[in-house]
Amino acid sequence: MTIEIFIEYFLSQKDAIHSYYLKCGDVLEYYRKKYDESDARILAVSGLQGIALNYYISIRHVIDEMLVNRRDYWPKIFSGIVDTEENIESIRDTILQYRSMMNGTFFIYTISHMEFIFRYFLKGINKTACKMGTASFTEIVNELLIEAGVDSQRKEEIIASISFMINIRNCIHTNYAYNPRPKDQIQNDIQLKFNDKSFKFEVDKPINFVDESLIIEMANEILTIIGEIIKCPKILEIEKIFAPAMEPENLLKNNKSEL
Repeated sequence: MTIEIFIEYFLSQKDAIHSYYLKCGDVLEYYRKKYDESDARILAVSGLQGIALNYYISIRHVIDEMLVNRRDYWPKIFSGIVDTEENIESIRDTILQYRSMMNGTFFIYTISHMEFIFRYFLKGINKTACKMGTASFTEIVNELLIEAGVDSQRKEEIIASISFMINIRNCIHTNYAYNPRPKDQIQNDIQLKFNDKSFKFEVDKPINFVDESLIIEMANEILTIIGEIIKCPKILEIEKIFAPAMEPENLLKNNKSEL
């Protein structure tokens, strides 16, 4: 892999994440006309947009460094590890792993945010459901869709999409290998569909189909699902839905001695 190819990848990914960021912004602008800034429905989308922004900043940093320094970029990064252009080209796997880690981190933060928001959406409708919102994510999703009044067909479609994404998240946690919890001491391969495409998860084998386009596709699906749930009558009729929000300013105040 040459540096030029790596730059081309990041330029493409920059455009994709920028489009997703702008899409979040359009949705957020609409909700801000309806809800208070501290409402969970605002936080649902602003959180996704914030995660996208941080991913975009990371990509832009890499692009700017590579475009400015070109061949000097990798010697700077791997100073003390590799010293020549030949050695730099030989660390292709490390570069690919870096890409995978960036993509995986972005997706894990995105799906974790959806899980966090779903728990508070459910508590907003029914405070006692699913052990007061502390049950497994799968149980939360199922109960939220029922409580929100999503029709049965769409409910099954959403559950299938989220099940796929949960499996992707779990694989990322195990170095992109499919290692399911055994049922009756048996681990089986599975075939899952996502947006009309079929994907095979084989036990103890890496899921090589998780590329940048799939990561963005899943992020867009999460945004779509959250939007659909917010539009459900049971969610719309709630005056305000609480969800705790991190305040970066407080983090800075708490760590003044370390800055």
